[in-house]
Parts: sequence; structure tokens; C-alpha cells
Amino acid sequence: MHRRVIAAASLLVLLLVPAKARAQAPVQDQAFRGDIDKLLEVTGAAQMGKQASELVTQQIFAAFKKERSDIPPRVFGVAKEVLGAELAKAFDGTDGLTSQIVAIYAKHFSHDDVKGLLAFYGSELGKKTIQVMPVLFQESAAAGQHWAEQHMPRITAAIETRLRAEGFIK
Repeated sequence: MHRRVIAAASLLVLLLVPAKARAQAPVQDQAFRGDIDKLLEVTGAAQMGKQASELVTQQIFAAFKKERSDIPPRVFGVAKEVLGAELAKAFDGTDGLTSQIVAIYAKHFSHDDVKGLLAFYGSELGKKTIQVMPVLFQESAAAGQHWAEQHMPRITAAIETRLRAEGFIK
């Protein structure tokens, strides 16, 4: 029973660190790396990653609480504390997510691209974009959750009908 909570938390961590991200080579050009680090800081990318992981964690635990009301609340509390601490550490160090994310940015953007992005995010529109992004993320996530709550019964029924038609469910 408690293993499902632990398994879900472990799955969340694995989903947040895709295999492709783990395989990225470090960026050798220190000026380029420094500019990408600055871009991540200026845009609040790390903060958005933490916010996204907290939202997903809350949704997973809410679903488990609803499904398994017999699990003591302290189990969820411990799982959230440990997961939160581990996710906080995930961004630090040479083998942390930040280094891997820098490598991903370097794969998709040239140094000139990153300099252009830094210039944009230094502009008034760029600053507004950064300021509004967390609100957009929260409101979009709430809209997605509301949509899912409204449509999941129909989608679940359609999946069940299809699985029944193909002989997976009797």
C-alpha cells in the first residue's frame, strides 16, 4: 500500500529527468556556459522547474489520497518531504540537472542565440514575460486540470470501450 506512494514519487523523479537529458555532454566553452547559466537565472527556469515538479507531486499525491484513503497522512508527508529535498538537490553539482540543462540549451541554441535571448529578457517586454510566466503556468495548469476533470470520464469510457472491443477487457 505505501509502496505505491514510493513508486509514484520515484516515477516522478524519473519523469523529470529524461534519459536524453542525462546523456548530454558538458559545455566546454566557459563563456557560453556562463551565458546559458545567466539565461536560466534571468528567466527563472530553475524556479519554473521546481514549480512544475511541485504541481505534479501535488496531483499525484492527491490522486493517491483519493484512491487510497487508508494510507496515513504522515506517509504522504514523509514522501513529500523526501521528494522535495531530493528535487532541491537535483539542480546542484556538476552532475546535477542544471549542468545537463545547460548542455541541452547549448545543443539547441548558438552562443549568439543565447546572447540575443539575454538581450530580449533584459528588455521591458522580456522582463514582463518573465514576470507573467509563473501566472500563465499556474492558470494554464488549472485550466488543464479543469478540462481533465470534465472530460476524463468520457475519455476513460472511450478507452474502456475500445479495449473491450479489442478483447482486452471482458
